[in-house]
Amino acid sequence: MLLGDNERFIIKCDVDLDPYPKDAPSMLLRNCIPTLIDLKKKKEAFYEINKGRSVIRLVDVKETTNDYRLLFQYANRDASDPAFANLKTGESRIAKKDEDEGLGATLHMVIDKHAKNDHFPNTYTAVIEEVPGITRALLSQALTAFFKHCGFTFKKPDGKKDLVCRPIVNIDFHASSTLEKTLSTGYLAGITAVRKVKEDSLDDEGHIRIDEEILKISTKFKRGEAALKAVKQAYDKLRGMGYGTMRITYKDSNRRTGSDSFSLNTERSLKELATAQLAQRDKAILATNIDVCQEEMHQELLGKMVNFLLK
Repeated sequence: MLLGDNERFIIKCDVDLDPYPKDAPSMLLRNCIPTLIDLKKKKEAFYEINKGRSVIRLVDVKETTNDYRLLFQYANRDASDPAFANLKTGESRIAKKDEDEGLGATLHMVIDKHAKNDHFPNTYTAVIEEVPGITRALLSQALTAFFKHCGFTFKKPDGKKDLVCRPIVNIDFHASSTLEKTLSTGYLAGITAVRKVKEDSLDDEGHIRIDEEILKISTKFKRGEAALKAVKQAYDKLRGMGYGTMRITYKDSNRRTGSDSFSLNTERSLKELATAQLAQRDKAILATNIDVCQEEMHQELLGKMVNFLLK
């Protein structure tokens, strides 16, 4: 997915702070945020992956009356160098990374300061910017690593000494509907499949490479059970063709466009696809340009994320 200069997809998520060990008390988000601020000030708010070849770091964190706003930067040394092509001549060039550089991108995140339900004090609603490479799992791992420094302790009822505890962060989609329900009140707009390509180039020197193939699929079946069966047939066929991801685009009952990706790694029954939970997404159209790698928070995007959080 290429990121535009004036648009972003944003996703509503649930952020769970699960106590570790399991018998530890709840650790509230408001008590974790000071640690993030401190780590950022000390320039220690970073998390390394793949033996340091990829790094995600917290660039900024701000607190408002109702939410916390975070900006993450991700740099991947192993990502392919970006290629640019002349629109008129077709001539291309590749921008080479320096030795200590990685392909960079940033992601905005807004988290509600208050748990969405008093009975579940560990769960908070959030909105994240959809950025290729910066996954929910990666954000969860980074925040979990940062929160190890919170210094929380607890004492068991029969214990004599304080035990160290910490929150384990899990970020998951804030499910709004199922595919079956969406296609009964809305309609299927399209199916796209992505397949990674290895060692395939367009020139003899290998300077221009094909990284992935994208296949677009259409069907006359748009609604209800017929559309579900079409999705199932496409899912099975694409698995056999070696595609790794299938993205379904749909319009809900309010004619709002949404999309969700399905990994093709495992076999799924028609029922499993029908009951698959769809994420709550929105498209933010921006009047001011946004960079792939922002040096500071993009205020217009944050405003749209906050509005989406409140819906």
